[in-house]
Amino acid sequence: LYYQFHRLANVYFVVVAIIACTPLWDGKWESKIITVLSILLAQALKDAYEDLKRARDDREENTRRAVHYNHDEHAFLELPWKSCNVGDLLLV
Repeated sequence: LYYQFHRLANVYFVVVAIIACTPLWDGKWESKIITVLSILLAQALKDAYEDLKRARDDREENTRRAVHYNHDEHAFLELPWKSCNVGDLLLV
């Protein structure tokens, strides 16, 4: 929910919904609240889907094999990408 308010449009809709709950706004406030909640829910679900997809893609990429030079054995060995560090010698 915290990340949803980093979008300026969401802040605007919440402010409108708050004003709609005051006597300054004539009319029904329920429709404005439902609209704001549905927008926030839709964006939260979209963000959750993207995060899950990104995590799956990262996990898949990190388990791929890379050819890494082992200084102790003086040979290239296959290791998962997640075992590679900055400065390692890789065969591309």
